[in-house]
Amino acid sequence: MEHVNDELTHKIFTELSKNFITPFDREDIHALATSLDDIADYIYASAKKINFYRVNPDDIGIQKMGDLIAMGCVQVHKAVTELRNMKNMRQITDALVAINSIENQADDIFDMSIERLFATEPDAKEVIKKERFTKSWKW
Repeated sequence: MEHVNDELTHKIFTELSKNFITPFDREDIHALATSLDDIADYIYASAKKINFYRVNPDDIGIQKMGDLIAMGCVQVHKAVTELRNMKNMRQITDALVAINSIENQADDIFDMSIERLFATEPDAKEVIKKERFTKSWKW
C-alpha cells in the first residue's frame, strides 16, 4: 500500500504542474499529499521494524497502537473524501477532532509501553530493541 501511495502522490504532483485551476490552493494540495505520503511511510517503517527488531506483534501496546492507526486512517479517509465537494465542513471538523483524540490516546499508549518495558523487561538487549522500536511510534 505504501508503494501505491507513492505512485498516487507522484500523480498528484504531476497533475498539479499541468492544471492551472485547482479546487483549492495548489500549495495546500501539495502539503496534503505530502502529509498523507508521510503517514503511509511511517506506518510502513513501523511495520518493517516489527520484523527487523523481532518484536512480538502480539504485545498489547503494539496491538493497541495498531488499532489506533486503523481508526486514524478511517478518520483521515473521511476528512479527505469530504474535500471533494467541501459541502459538509462539519464532517471534516469532526474527523479532525477524532484524529486529535486518537493522537492523544497514542501518546498515552506510548508512555505506558515505555514505562511497562522498563518495569518488566529484565534483558537489556530486549529493552534497547523494544525502546528503539517504540520510538518509531513518535512521528
